[in-house]
Amino acid sequence: HLAGLSQSVDKAAVKPIKKTASGVRYDIIEKVKAETQGGATAYTQRSFNIKQSANGLEASIYLRDDQPGKGSVWQRAIGHLFTGGTRSWKRMEKAFISAGILPGGMQMVPAANSWAMKLDQYGNAPKGQIVQLISYFNAFSESGFRANATDKRRRSLAKVGKSASGYKTINGVMYFISYGKGRGAHLPAGIWAKRGTHGSDTAPVFLFVRQGVYRKRYDIEAIATRTVSRVWQRNFDSELAYQMRVAK
Repeated sequence: HLAGLSQSVDKAAVKPIKKTASGVRYDIIEKVKAETQGGATAYTQRSFNIKQSANGLEASIYLRDDQPGKGSVWQRAIGHLFTGGTRSWKRMEKAFISAGILPGGMQMVPAANSWAMKLDQYGNAPKGQIVQLISYFNAFSESGFRANATDKRRRSLAKVGKSASGYKTINGVMYFISYGKGRGAHLPAGIWAKRGTHGSDTAPVFLFVRQGVYRKRYDIEAIATRTVSRVWQRNFDSELAYQMRVAK
């Protein structure tokens, strides 16, 4: 009978371990949702997986290192939030680096809301506009060269005309690059948009900033410790009682 009890204990541990690990994953995402502008995106909410050992007596919660379709690998995209340090280049940044537009050691951040940049509820730039900019500046790689904009397409976006007084007007939008004050430009480094009479109405789209070092935003171990201390014993006791009844 006593020998059978050890088997009951092992069986009783498997489900609570998985259930507790699920609780840890849930609490991590809830923490991110509570402290992120607009909450966590659907992408972020799928960022952690659980792996249980063959015998079920160990579970690991880890930041995924696979890739969601055409999106960025979770580990590279948001890993710095959980470990600190620098973040990896985004696909857009890699495209502009390859095209010789984004200087070395610089990253791109979307400008605040303006007529040229409308951030979504999470503070991110619209994907459609990102694709448009890569195309506009011919930054797609050779394999995707057909997606790069032609002069005709750029003229179509600009919708250049004349005012009643005969002044040149940009009724759509034109994009241009500034490499910062003191380098032949009076605007901060980045991608800018212009419109209006002689393109006098300008607004930043993306700004070029020095690569930053992030502090660790979320302490996974601390979150896990709190979750385990709160739910593990209750989960295990309930399952052990059930296994003991089955063993009898």
